[in-house]
Amino acid sequence: MRGIGSVNDAAAFGLGEWVAGAATGAGRAVAITLGTGVGSAFVDNGSVAHRGRRRPAGR
Repeated sequence: MRGIGSVNDAAAFGLGEWVAGAATGAGRAVAITLGTGVGSAFVDNGSVAHRGRRRPAGR
């Protein structure tokens, strides 16, 4: 059984683009969202990068 998790809107957008959007077939992708704030996410081979070396990845 799989657990349930949550991600922010930028991470969901980036993973969606990697699976079925403009980044399909790419090994790595960067997604940037603009709204009431700015968000970003890094997707590496289907996994959203959550940790950078010193702070959360994509922030």
